[in-house]
Amino acid sequence: MPATPQILKTIIFTLGATPDDFEEDVISIAIVPAPGAEQKVITLDGTVHQDVEAEAWAIEGECVIDWDSARPGLAYYLNANKGTTVAFVVKDDTSANSAGKPRMTGTCKLVPVQYGGTGNAFATATFRLPIIGSPTLVPTP
Repeated sequence: MPATPQILKTIIFTLGATPDDFEEDVISIAIVPAPGAEQKVITLDGTVHQDVEAEAWAIEGECVIDWDSARPGLAYYLNANKGTTVAFVVKDDTSANSAGKPRMTGTCKLVPVQYGGTGNAFATATFRLPIIGSPTLVPTP
């Protein structure tokens, strides 16, 4: 059976219980794992004792900087709610009824983005929102 690769053209990206949609602000987005720390010790009898922590996850991406408080923009929302934990959903919106393109859900901690940027250009920022625990891959029927 051939592979079904993703081409992210339209996404759904929500944060919080309301939920607030932020796909209008996102240029790129990914759910990214980082390997857990590894510790190892060899005792005098030559036995290797090893332990590896669980991987850490984060939502990483790039967004336009939008400080609009009425909608709100992602930059405004992250700053106004910094330090709080909220539910998230990241889903390829073109995947309606496709088992090959599930959504990711979970809980993340909100971290603000920068203010400002390069002159005479659209202001953009990279963001990294640590995920609490592991994200859940939810298959689409």
